[in-house]
Amino acid sequence: MISQQLNDQITLIGPNDDAGLLLRQYWQPAALCDDIAFGLPFAVNLLSEQLALVKDRSGFKLVTRLLDENYSPTVIPRAEEIEIDIDGPTYPTVQKNGVIFAYLGSGEPLSFQILIVSEHQIRTFLHSKGYGAVTGFRHLRLALTLLTLPFYIDFYKMKTQWKDMVSNLETRLQIPTYQ
Repeated sequence: MISQQLNDQITLIGPNDDAGLLLRQYWQPAALCDDIAFGLPFAVNLLSEQLALVKDRSGFKLVTRLLDENYSPTVIPRAEEIEIDIDGPTYPTVQKNGVIFAYLGSGEPLSFQILIVSEHQIRTFLHSKGYGAVTGFRHLRLALTLLTLPFYIDFYKMKTQWKDMVSNLETRLQIPTYQ
C-alpha cells in the first residue's frame, strides 16, 4: 500500500499539485465542438480549474470563470449564467477532429500531437474496458485519458532518451527516482 502523501502526489491535479503540474505540460481535451452549439461561453471544469470556453477574433480560448457561493461541480451553468474573471489566467486552445484541446501549462506549449481515433474506436475501447454504453463528454475524456495514460507512463520510463528533461521534472516535482 502507498502512503497518503504519495497517493496525493500522483492523484491531485490542482494547479500547484505535482500531478497537476505534469498534466498541464500536455494538451488536454476541454470540450467537444458539438457542445458549443449550446452557446458561448461554455463552462469547462478541467484539471481542478473552473473555466469557460470563449471565442474572440483569434479563435477559441479558455478563461477563468467566477463562481458564486452555491457553486457545485456537478451542475453545468448555462451560457448566460457564466461570469468571466477578467484578471484570471487565459489558456490557448487547438481545435482538432471535433475536439477542442487546451494547454494549461506555463511557458510555450509543446507542439500539438494527438492520437487520431474515431468516436466508434473510443466507444469500442471503453466497452472493452467494461464501461458499457458510452455517451457524453465525460466518457470521451475518460477514453482519451485511458488512451494517453500509456504515453505518460512511457514518458516517465524513457529516461535514456529524455534523461535531462525527466531529471529536471523529477527535481522540480520531487519525484523519487526508481532504478
